[in-house]
Amino acid sequence: MKEKDFTESQTGRLVEIPEGPKGVKAFIPDPLPPKGLLPTWELSRLNSEADRALSELSGLARVLPNAHLLSGSFRRREAVLSSKIEGTVTTMNELFLFEAGGAANDADTDVREVHNYVHALNHGLERLDKLPVCNRLIKEIHRILMTGVRGGDKTPGEFRKVQNHIGPRKTTPIQDATYVPPPATEMLTCMNQLEEFINGRGELPPLVREALIHYQFEAIHPFVDGNGRVGRLLLTLNLCSEHIIDHPLLYLSEYIEKRKEEYYSLMFDVSASGAWQPWIEFFLRAVAEQARDAQQRAKDLHDLMQRLKDRLLGIKAPSYTLRVLEELFFIPVISSTHVTQLVGGQVKTGQRALEKLRSAGILRELDTGRQRNKLYASDEIHKLVTS
Repeated sequence: MKEKDFTESQTGRLVEIPEGPKGVKAFIPDPLPPKGLLPTWELSRLNSEADRALSELSGLARVLPNAHLLSGSFRRREAVLSSKIEGTVTTMNELFLFEAGGAANDADTDVREVHNYVHALNHGLERLDKLPVCNRLIKEIHRILMTGVRGGDKTPGEFRKVQNHIGPRKTTPIQDATYVPPPATEMLTCMNQLEEFINGRGELPPLVREALIHYQFEAIHPFVDGNGRVGRLLLTLNLCSEHIIDHPLLYLSEYIEKRKEEYYSLMFDVSASGAWQPWIEFFLRAVAEQARDAQQRAKDLHDLMQRLKDRLLGIKAPSYTLRVLEELFFIPVISSTHVTQLVGGQVKTGQRALEKLRSAGILRELDTGRQRNKLYASDEIHKLVTS
């Protein structure tokens, strides 16, 4: 991070780090909201477009009888893409197999990291019934995200007590860092100020507030590791906590992953030169595009569910097979043990459900070589949720 890259319009202050090489400076962002943030016609237009797309998505989710089931595949897709931004490469199929108990060994940390992301997101959404979005909740989801995987030795669930930095590689020395967040002594103050802003009242449009919050969290970088993923998890939690969306169907990682360099560059420009406008416009475009994408995905999944239900009715399948079918939209790879649990714990009933689903062409057995707890997949659902 070069001091010459920062201008008089920077949105914080540079300070020397208390430990480490002499002359290295860290950036401490000013508290939100920024002073002198004036809306432009373009920002107003993009905000209206994003608002409209979100309203349409929320309206669709309210009328779909199965929106809660569809959110399962959305969450897993987000987990895969958000982790990919950080260099963790896992496919949705690998995640499905892992969750069904059919893949990954102790050395396969990538899929476990993605699974932790799903678990952290689920935990955060459930906790919103009892907690606002706050430092306590942020630390809880970080603990789940980082436990038992790479970085799990770096104080999961605790704000850092050491200086961290961002570079093109994990081994980049701090003097060559792309960005140096606030020293640990200043970081907690920054996080307390951010918590106050998140839970305060303001006159800014809700989505503009979300853009500011996301930048601020990334600028503070409060953990030793896992900050990027926590920041994107925080986006979803904020949108739901503020009732900007009613169901967790909007995720931005797909948009960000395609534009990683622009994403990082725009946030750095906010710090270095106060370039809020381009960053907020980027964020609003992401919301609008991903809201439209989520609408189409939700419609397609709902239509497929109706077609498959009609197929089961056509062969006079028992009603309990519909419960299994619905679960396949939450995760399209399933074990025979899980099927038995879904139909009330009766093994023979589970076997009959599997036979009906197989005869309807909805399920096929995977070649695992197992004699017990066999795995099955729905190719039609799998293809749609992974596209």
